[in-house]
Amino acid sequence: MSEQRDAGQPALYLIDGHAQIYRAYYAIRGGMASPVTGEPTHAVFSFAAMLMKLLADYRPSHVAMAIDLPGPTFRDELYSQYKANREPPPEDFHTQEQRIFDLTRLFGIPVLGVSGAEADDVIATCTRQVLADPAHEALRILIVSRDKDLEQLIGPRVSLFDIHKDETIDAEGLLENKGIRPDQVADVLALAGDTVDNIPGVEGVGPKTAAKLVSEFGSVEGVLAHLDQIKGKRHERIKAATDRLLLNLKLVKLKQDVVLDFNLEKARVTTWDGPGLRSLFQTLGFRRFGSQLDRLAGTTGDANPSGGFESQLFPAGDEQAETAEPWATAADCDYRAVVNRDELDRLINDLIAAPMVSVDTETIGLSRHAALCGLSFAWQA
Repeated sequence: MSEQRDAGQPALYLIDGHAQIYRAYYAIRGGMASPVTGEPTHAVFSFAAMLMKLLADYRPSHVAMAIDLPGPTFRDELYSQYKANREPPPEDFHTQEQRIFDLTRLFGIPVLGVSGAEADDVIATCTRQVLADPAHEALRILIVSRDKDLEQLIGPRVSLFDIHKDETIDAEGLLENKGIRPDQVADVLALAGDTVDNIPGVEGVGPKTAAKLVSEFGSVEGVLAHLDQIKGKRHERIKAATDRLLLNLKLVKLKQDVVLDFNLEKARVTTWDGPGLRSLFQTLGFRRFGSQLDRLAGTTGDANPSGGFESQLFPAGDEQAETAEPWATAADCDYRAVVNRDELDRLINDLIAAPMVSVDTETIGLSRHAALCGLSFAWQA
């Protein structure tokens, strides 16, 4: 595991859509609603912050998002109890989910889903296609997810990326943390099972024991071929679960050949719908994101990039100086910084006497873990 530092290098970021949407949903515990429509917005706000951090901090050359479509998949046909233990999403989830899809598309990012397959299979297929294309042999792939199933795809050019922690998991990190190679991930999942997906494993065999067995014997097939070397109850339990293990392998292995309308050029970060994004943010009450869009665009006002996205986000210094209006600074406004105790006391008295106060937190980033660096107050027109 390492920090992700290769901002600006050619890379395809594949977002595990629903995993990130659920993560956004639970990152902020409700309490946010659109001042226009009254709809809940906390998940959309958190997801938008993540997406703008990705675009601003890592400058990806390509981005796509994979999602699960409604309906059964081929895994349900193999095992009727697959994911049967999952609770339905909260009532306010689906409306925010659709807003997030709209938001993602407004940024020019394709949203990919295939009936009968899962987002993980879509990501696996996209990964295989890119790796097999000699025209893109220098392109790295970063899968924006913490899903252990996707560890199967890790390789020399493929890593898992946790954008919230700015960390990647590569083959070396996987071996260090779990003692296995990427090609052994499915075997470990088959032995240990997966409570999230309602896949029962071998009784008494957890992830660590499964990793130890796979590391020693190479695979599930290797474990079954060397059962005579495994003693006691573990031998009996693995032998009794032979058919179960073979089914589990089919359930946990990612399908890399789904029929998918994916073209790497469609995922290239080029143009985005500035007016559409501003309209959406205004409807949802995300006032602070207007300035974030300005920073992304490298301009102020109602920016509507029509050329290359990267050139709009990261213009050359001289070109920007000639074409973009300067940002407002403290000198342009009636702004005063509180720098001592007397000024703080006067501020408190002014705020107490004011009939209405506006407050804004200033942080060093967009994530919910970003450190606070200041507070802004306004109490006059």
